[in-house]
Amino acid sequence: MKRLSLLLLAAFCCLVVFGAPHGKCGKNLKWYYDKRSKTLSITGSGPMDDYQSDYNYTTGKSVYKTPWKKYHTQIENVIMAEGITHIGNEAFEDDEALRNCKIPGTVVTIGKSAFSGTGLTRVVLPPSVQKIGRYAFSRCYELTRMDIPASVTEIEPWFAFADRNITAFYVDPQNPRYCSVGGVLFDKPMTRLLMYPLGNPATSYTVPDGVEKIEEVSFYRAEKLKTLVLPESLKKIDSKAFEYCGNLESVNIPGSVSRIESETFGSCYKLRDLKLSEGLTYVGKGAFEYCKALTEVEVPTTVSEIHADAFKNSPNVKLRKAVKQTEAVAQASPKKTQQQTRQQTKSQGQAQKAATPAKANTVSKAATTTKAATTATATTAATKAEPEKKETKVYPRTTKYGGPITRHRGLAPWTGVVGSGVY
Repeated sequence: MKRLSLLLLAAFCCLVVFGAPHGKCGKNLKWYYDKRSKTLSITGSGPMDDYQSDYNYTTGKSVYKTPWKKYHTQIENVIMAEGITHIGNEAFEDDEALRNCKIPGTVVTIGKSAFSGTGLTRVVLPPSVQKIGRYAFSRCYELTRMDIPASVTEIEPWFAFADRNITAFYVDPQNPRYCSVGGVLFDKPMTRLLMYPLGNPATSYTVPDGVEKIEEVSFYRAEKLKTLVLPESLKKIDSKAFEYCGNLESVNIPGSVSRIESETFGSCYKLRDLKLSEGLTYVGKGAFEYCKALTEVEVPTTVSEIHADAFKNSPNVKLRKAVKQTEAVAQASPKKTQQQTRQQTKSQGQAQKAATPAKANTVSKAATTTKAATTATATTAATKAEPEKKETKVYPRTTKYGGPITRHRGLAPWTGVVGSGVY
């Protein structure tokens, strides 16, 4: 390692003398670029600087801030010396020609978007790496696998490995925080599903029993999936979890899931078989937007709120509320009670009328009093038996997406038209 560092230093000095592009990229780090071999070399020790590009809305392009930005579309190889501890945020972002990069065994953290949008064909993470930043290896379309060493204890959420051609994740069995089963990335206890490999050729997937949470964007653009089986242990599905699963056709959401968050199944264009179970209480904004193949959805009686735009731009969907048998019994019971009471009161009146004339007036008054009391009791029983009416919260909706939606008491949680109609 010392020999390699000395060689890099000597090469750096020679290139500086002959006018090669060079500069600083950290307090104790220097870089130089060899135009002939298209190789960027970084020497020194310590952390690399972090960078943040700007976006030019006029040109529609990013404005990069790295010191080698002039050559970022030309760099094919990156060599980093032992001693570097941190690879900076956006250090090589969109260096699309980059094919080879040797990460030294002293690197502890890889910054946000460090290699995003590069042409890397293989990444070997040394056993020193502890943290992988958000988007670190996203859009690396030439990557087909990702090996995670035992040293990695933090992978930031949101697209750290959002690469459409990765077929599997492989985690060192000694890793204390993460594991992989069938190429899918989980936390160590396997209660959270973190990332599904988007390049997996399988058309169906069964989430293992015991998983309680599916993380945000974990299946984002898993375009080969057609059927999905969710376990009864599942409690939470984060937003955008299955967004843009364009070929997904069938999914059954178990009753253990109480909320479907915003855009969870958005843009699942071919989703036509959707089963919602009793226990669900909330459907969020855009949860099933652009699900153009959906035609009819039975909504469980436990649902108390559906966002007005939950089925936005799903023109063929009709919502049908499930009927609960206990509700029908509760509504029929008061009528039966009143009928029985009337018959009983009538019989009592006829019996009293046949009594002695001297007591006729008294009996008549008593019968009237008894009838009134019995009717009041029946009315009270009917009131108690009647299901409680709750106010349902519904977000406002413009006529652009199917007519206004207002607040109603004791009615279904949807009050306007979604697609071609709501029942």
